[in-house]
Amino acid sequence: MSKKLTYEELEQKVRLLEEESSGIQRKLERLSREKREFLSIFASLDVGIYVADPETYELLYANPTIQRAYPGQNIIGQKCHRVLQARDEPCDFCTHPRIFGENRGRPHMWDFQNPLNGQWFHCIDKAIQWPDGRWVRWQMAINIHEQKRAEQDLLESERKLERLLKIEDKMTSLGRIAAGMAHEIRSPLSGINLLLDNLRSMCCSIENKEIGLDTVQEIKMIIEKALSASNKIEKVVKRVLDFSRPNEVKRVLTDINQPIQDAVRLSSVTLKKEGIHIETDTSLDCPLCYVDPDMVEQVMMSLITNAIEAMENWPRDKKIEITSSKEGSSVIIRLSDSGPGVPLQLRDKIFEPFFTTKPYGSGIGLSICHRIVTDHRGFLEVSSSKYGGAEFTVRIPISPSQEN
Repeated sequence: MSKKLTYEELEQKVRLLEEESSGIQRKLERLSREKREFLSIFASLDVGIYVADPETYELLYANPTIQRAYPGQNIIGQKCHRVLQARDEPCDFCTHPRIFGENRGRPHMWDFQNPLNGQWFHCIDKAIQWPDGRWVRWQMAINIHEQKRAEQDLLESERKLERLLKIEDKMTSLGRIAAGMAHEIRSPLSGINLLLDNLRSMCCSIENKEIGLDTVQEIKMIIEKALSASNKIEKVVKRVLDFSRPNEVKRVLTDINQPIQDAVRLSSVTLKKEGIHIETDTSLDCPLCYVDPDMVEQVMMSLITNAIEAMENWPRDKKIEITSSKEGSSVIIRLSDSGPGVPLQLRDKIFEPFFTTKPYGSGIGLSICHRIVTDHRGFLEVSSSKYGGAEFTVRIPISPSQEN
């Protein structure tokens, strides 16, 4: 039989219940206030926030920013893909696989262009636990369309600037070519003018019947000189055309050592005549690569010829060494000679059109070599060789560039 509570005991229990009730009420008021503050923060954010069920795709929550896009509609309970993307089926870019399962609880951040309006959004998706205990998809979408447009404008500006720089570079090269042409043509052209003046004087002599056999021979000689000067101008123009004409690179799978050996074989007579010893150390481990073998042979022929001319009056031992090897994703060809080398201050200039240090050089050979290697997406460089002369290094990618 339970003991009867006294009046004082009952009164004390009532006070405890009232205090507990007041505490619960205060907690409810605090929770209600925190909920209002939380929803107020969500409502004030100029970003879209919604919650969807991963099984049914029903919208469980959408903040005012999203709801304002659908005035007069109650979108809660509707399919997210239907409301947000006007699709009858779930979106193929839905992030469920990236935020549930082993990724549950981890945020997934991604940029997304809405196909409905073209607007760009930075999205943060995450699996969260809903009050009823189920895991749902929460997404915050921040409009970054202006930022994306600014980035695209900047990218387009960079592309335009790059195009302008390329044009400027071409104009600079054209200026150098024009200056080289003017220098090359001025001398024979002046000679032609002088010869024509002499010929005109002789024609006057013919009109005055003051012509003899010697005069006829002199006229013939003048004509020959004029033709020779004219041919020289024609050769200059042809060299410029050869340099400026774009080459069609016909890449085939090639053993890089083959065009090297072909160039050495074609140069053998000249090398022997000039007393130049040549050694080749071509690696058998070099992989097949996609190059135009005829163009590679042309480069090697030009570099060998350049070395021969550099050592034409060289008083010391004359030697050329050619090696090939694989370095990373490229094949490397090195041609070293024992000649005078290329001074450091000239190494940036020798690949320019019409630049030459030789009395009778055209200054176009190394320019063409540089362009051929560049057309292969490679690099051509010059440095000092271990023999004290020049060393030209050709670096060509093994696989063709995707840009081609």
